[in-house]
Amino acid sequence: MQLLVTIIGLLIVAPIFGLIILIGISIFIWISIYSNFAIGEDLKKTQELYVESDKQQSEFLRNASLVKVNAKEKKISEEYDHSYEKINKLNKKVWLTFASFVQKRSFAADITKFIILVVGVYLVYAGVYTPGFLMVLFTWSFRVFDRMGYLTSIHRRVTQQYESIKNYFTLMEIESDIKEKDNPIIVNEIKGRIEFKDIYFKYSSREEFDEDGILKIKKEKNREHVLKGINLIIEAGQRVAIVGHSGAGKSTLINLLVRAYDPQKGKILIDGKDLKNLSLLSYRSKIGIVPQDVSLFDNTLRYNILFGTNENIEDVQLRKSLEMARIDGFLNNLENGVDTFVGEKGIKLSGGERQRVGIARALIKNPSILIFDEATSSLDVENEAMIRESIEKASKGRTTIIIAHRLSTIKDADKIIVFEKGKVVGEGTHSYLLKKCEAYKKMINIQTVIVGGN
Repeated sequence: MQLLVTIIGLLIVAPIFGLIILIGISIFIWISIYSNFAIGEDLKKTQELYVESDKQQSEFLRNASLVKVNAKEKKISEEYDHSYEKINKLNKKVWLTFASFVQKRSFAADITKFIILVVGVYLVYAGVYTPGFLMVLFTWSFRVFDRMGYLTSIHRRVTQQYESIKNYFTLMEIESDIKEKDNPIIVNEIKGRIEFKDIYFKYSSREEFDEDGILKIKKEKNREHVLKGINLIIEAGQRVAIVGHSGAGKSTLINLLVRAYDPQKGKILIDGKDLKNLSLLSYRSKIGIVPQDVSLFDNTLRYNILFGTNENIEDVQLRKSLEMARIDGFLNNLENGVDTFVGEKGIKLSGGERQRVGIARALIKNPSILIFDEATSSLDVENEAMIRESIEKASKGRTTIIIAHRLSTIKDADKIIVFEKGKVVGEGTHSYLLKKCEAYKKMINIQTVIVGGN
């Protein structure tokens, strides 16, 4: 505002001074704008290198034990140094380029001031202006460049941040593949009946962005369906096991159930209602999931368990979840009980203990549908037995889906569903499938030793 008012004032009371200032400022601004284009691409590359370096540093720290075990400290240090050498080299180039533009802008300002001084002195000698009036004009004119100097002092920082801000808005403009319908159905209660009707699904191509941040799609030909014509019914309160080789489509089915993706064809019904019509927030609050690798925060055991719910949980409910998940078995060994900090990624807990924390977190919100996704695959026999007991307790009175490979985990399920290459090839109890499903029989025979023909 000061710049604008001062230049307009000069153009009114001393047009020749105003015109000189206007020309000088125009050159000054043009140099500033041109410098944006000149260093913009390098600033963008610098930003990308910083992001890549931060990612690399995070990877190194997260896998510190792997680095130590393989004696790769020197190699990792050299890689990190090399990444910063590239950043520093590019930064030096940006600094030198920007400094040259700063000098050019300063030169333009100094020349303009010199011309004003010469013209002003001439006009005083010519009797056009008095010395006092000239001093007022000098003050106004030089103030313009003082204000411009203030603006340009933050110019480089703004130019740097522009690339980050542009990336942010590019990210924010990406639309989610999963969209709620207007006025979705809010479910206050779910009985747990699940029906998959003629489901076909394949993962979409990877999304990429061009240099201008415009979304483009990487075309991949002949992408196969991961799930092909799936028709399944899981009754409310039923305990169902889903088995099959890796890549058969088991976890994909669960991703569709929690609506992380939508099928290209077919529909999923929850208690007879189309999943696409349900409010995601209310629906997902009724689902509990225990993954193979339970994610834990570097916080207390209580915090990690209560993270599964938005409600205020009383100690009675918390204790019930601890008992059902068999956490009470190791709770007394912790120095502060449920208020013990578990460390980064739960490092202070064993694998079996982390799994039980995951089960407690899923149970604390009293879900209508409980999902165990390979929850026992990485555990030893003793821990598997404990988790299996926890699953049996947790599954009572709610629809339970268990993805597993081990016979001990699946044999007592109400129904076992066998997947092979994206299709359901068998469905029934353990004894029924052993007689009727060749794929299931083969999978079980690999795990067992047949003695005496039995």
